[in-house]
Amino acid sequence: YVSLAADARRIRGDLGLSVLLSAILVLGFLWAVMGRVTDALLVFFPVALAVCWTIPIAAALLGRPTLLTMSAAAVLIGLGVDFRVHFLANYRAARGAVDHPDAVRHTYRRIGGPLTAAMLTSAASFCAFATADFDGLVLFGFLLAIGLFLAFVACLLGLPLLLRFSGPRPAVASARSRVVTWLERAGRARDGIAAKVLLPLALVGFLLT
Repeated sequence: YVSLAADARRIRGDLGLSVLLSAILVLGFLWAVMGRVTDALLVFFPVALAVCWTIPIAAALLGRPTLLTMSAAAVLIGLGVDFRVHFLANYRAARGAVDHPDAVRHTYRRIGGPLTAAMLTSAASFCAFATADFDGLVLFGFLLAIGLFLAFVACLLGLPLLLRFSGPRPAVASARSRVVTWLERAGRARDGIAAKVLLPLALVGFLLT
């Protein structure tokens, strides 16, 4: 019993560390690419909110979460930012010419359908875990599906409210433009090298699996 309790504490500590590192890395990457702390927080905060919603809702619907299902929080942080990145990019593009309500409506019309389709296909793929014999894996899949849906809802309903107070993006060169420009140039310059290196590695990985 003492050994099992020690293992459980160690696993809980590892899960907590993985969630914390996932949040720090995602937030840092968003900050580096977007160039403004406010934009990074606008994208990340609804994701954190969705994670906080997911755990108790999943517990109420599916039973007490296990250590395996709790690890879904780290995965959800990475998956949940996708909706907000696309929403924010389209909103910023429209906000330079129109006011906030019109920019939100334009964003809904432009990417509302694609975001819905992306959420449904991803959630459906996680629901496929329902066919597993291991209950922990089933709960893991359902937890991610519920979390993605809540992240989607938080994006469409919560992000426009936060953007209302952020104002239009300044029309000046930003760290985002420098980072993205550098990545684009590096990608074009190294396309040949990447193809020569990555394709053989992918083939070797396929043969070894």
